[in-house]
Amino acid sequence: MIQRIWAIVIGLASTIIGTLKFLSVVNIPTPDAWIHVISGLGFIGGAMIQKGQFVKITNLCLGAF
Repeated sequence: MIQRIWAIVIGLASTIIGTLKFLSVVNIPTPDAWIHVISGLGFIGGAMIQKGQFVKITNLCLGAF
């Protein structure tokens, strides 16, 4: 349960950071912003799919990335 909550928090933060680039609020390179958005959605997806069944492997893979 803790890993699922943590994945959702990290996913939201990462997605928001990437989105802020496209709103010209933060100054990060565009490819970096896309990586933030995609990985954020990956964290959220891993936490939500089948009630977090894949959250451990998702956190491991995306955390290493």
